[in-house]
Amino acid sequence: MQKATRSVVYVFTATGSGSGVVLASGNQIVTSAYLVGRDDAPTVISEDGSSYRAQVIGLDEYADLALLHIPVSLPANIPFGVSARIRVGDDVIVVGYPEGPFTGWKSVTRGIVTGVSVTSGTRYIQTDAPISRGNIGGPVLDRYGNLIGLIAFSVMDSQRPNLGIHLATIETTLPSLELGRIARVTPGPASSPTPISIIAPTPTRIPFPTPTPQIPALASWSHPYGDATNAQSNRDEKSLQPPVSFKWSAAVGKCLTQAPLVDGGILYALALSTDDKGTCTSPAVTIKAHDAVTGQLRWEYPTRCSLAPKVVALRQTLYLYCPETDISSGAQPTYSIRALSSVQPQPLWEFDTGGYSGQFMVSNGDVLFVETYGRVTAVDAVSGKALWEHSTEVGSFAAAAATRDVLYLYSTAGAVEALDIATQKQLWRVTVNPMASPALIVDMSRLLLLSNRQLTAVLEAGSGIMYFRLPVGTQFSPYVGTVASGTYYGPTSALLSVPQIVATDIGPTMPKRWEAPTPMFNDRRVTVSSFVYANGYLWVGSGPAGLHAYETSSGTLVSSSLMVGETNAIVYVVPANGMVFAGTRQGKLYAYGKP
Repeated sequence: MQKATRSVVYVFTATGSGSGVVLASGNQIVTSAYLVGRDDAPTVISEDGSSYRAQVIGLDEYADLALLHIPVSLPANIPFGVSARIRVGDDVIVVGYPEGPFTGWKSVTRGIVTGVSVTSGTRYIQTDAPISRGNIGGPVLDRYGNLIGLIAFSVMDSQRPNLGIHLATIETTLPSLELGRIARVTPGPASSPTPISIIAPTPTRIPFPTPTPQIPALASWSHPYGDATNAQSNRDEKSLQPPVSFKWSAAVGKCLTQAPLVDGGILYALALSTDDKGTCTSPAVTIKAHDAVTGQLRWEYPTRCSLAPKVVALRQTLYLYCPETDISSGAQPTYSIRALSSVQPQPLWEFDTGGYSGQFMVSNGDVLFVETYGRVTAVDAVSGKALWEHSTEVGSFAAAAATRDVLYLYSTAGAVEALDIATQKQLWRVTVNPMASPALIVDMSRLLLLSNRQLTAVLEAGSGIMYFRLPVGTQFSPYVGTVASGTYYGPTSALLSVPQIVATDIGPTMPKRWEAPTPMFNDRRVTVSSFVYANGYLWVGSGPAGLHAYETSSGTLVSSSLMVGETNAIVYVVPANGMVFAGTRQGKLYAYGKP
C-alpha cells in the first residue's frame, strides 16, 4: 500500500487544495473537476516536494473529473481495479493530503463500501472511511491498492458526505477528457465552485514549455452485425499515428468470416473452407493465429463449428460460441462456449449452453454474456462457470452491449433494459418499437439502437431517456462506418459506391461536421468499404485495396497507401498493438506499423 501512496499528488488551484492520482502514463493526473474550477494552470506537487505547473487537458463537471498533464513522469503505482467486482461491504482505503499548505504528509483512512448509487448519470461509491476536504480528487483503493473510485467534490456537501466517483464513471469519462473535452454545468465564470476557506499554500511553480499531449485512443467500435468483439478495445493504440509503412502480409484462407481480432500480440483470423470451385462453404471454420508483429503463423485450429462462430478475444484467450458437430458422423449439433489458450489451441474449458444457439456473445472484460433460448447467462471468463441468469418477461433477447458495470439488452418485444452486472438489478427499462435485425452500441453516455444496420434511436445510457428517434428512411449506415465520441464517420449514404466520407454529429438533426472525397486512383475516386477510429484518426479501407487515414477534426487526408496487385476491396480494418491490420474477405491480410 505504501507503494500506491507514492502515486497520490497534492493539487493546488484557485479553488483550494486537494489530491490527485498519477495515471499509467506517468505524466497525467486525474482529479476533481470542481477542485480545478477555472484554473487553467493548477500546481501539482509530488511526494518529494517537487512542484510542477499542470495543463488542463480535459474537464467534465457532470462527472466531477479533470485530467491534467505535467512535464515529467511520476511513479504510477495505482492500477485500475475491476469495477464489476465492487460490492457493498468491501474494504476500502482512502488516501489524500490534509487540507491547507503542502507539508508532505498524507492521510490514510480505512473503511468499507456502504453503498453504490447513480445520480444524473454519474455512478458513486459511498464509504464510511473518514474523509476530509483535502481528500478531494484523491483515490479510493481496494485492499490490494487498486483504484476503485475518486473522492468527489460533494464531500463538502453535508447532505452527501463520503462520496467517491465510481471507477465505472472514471473509465467511461477519461477517453473523452484525453481528447480535450470540456463540459461545464453552467458556462462562464459563474459556474466555478465556492472556494474552500484554507490557508493558501505557496509552492514554487517551475515554468516549462506548454506540452502537446498525445491523444490516446478511444475504445474501438465493433460492428454490431459482425460476430467479433475485441475486449481490449484499442487500449494499446497510443503510438498508432500516420503515416504508417507496410510490415507484412499473409494469406489466412479463402473466405474470412469476420474481422480479425488482436489480443496479447496475437492476430486471430477465422476462415471458412471452400469447395472445388473455390466457393466459400460452411461448416469447417479454421482459426489461424499469427504473430501480430512479424506475421509468423503460430498455429491453426480446425473447429467443428457448423456456423460462423461468435468470438471474443481477451487476456490471451479466445472464446468461441457456435454449434459444433462432427461432420462425418452426422450427429446432432451441440452448442457450447469454448475457451482456447493463445499459446496453443487447447481448450481451457467448455460451457454447455443447453443445446440452443444464442443471438449474441458480448463481454465486459471479465464476464461473457450469452443469449441462450430467451435468457442471458453470465459466464466467468476465467473459470467458465455460470454466475447468474436473467430472463425477459416477454419474447427473447436479440441484442446486447456491455460496459464494465452495465449490461444493455434489447428484447424481441421491443424493450431496452439496463442491468447492473454486479447485483443483476434492473436500472431502467423502456419500450421501443420492435425492430428487425437489432443491434446496440454504447458510445460515451449514449446508447445507440440500430435496426437493419440503420441508426433508429439514441437513448441516455444512464437513465434510458430517449434523446431522439430518426425518421424512417434516414440515410445513415453505421455498419460500414464507425462511431466515436458522439460522431459518426462513414459513407454519405448506405451505398458503398459513393466516394464521399462524412463526419456527422449524432443528434436529432444529425448536423454534418465535414465531408471529404475519397482518394484518387487511376483518375477515379476509390470506393470506401470499411472504417475504424483510432488515436484521433479515421482509418478507411477501400476498393481498389487501399488503407487511408483522415484527421477526424477536419477530414484532411494525411496518409494513403494501395496494396499493389490486390484486386479485392479492404473490408476489415483493425488497429491494435500500435499497428493497423487490413484484410479482404478473400482472406489476405496486410499489416502496417511505424515507418
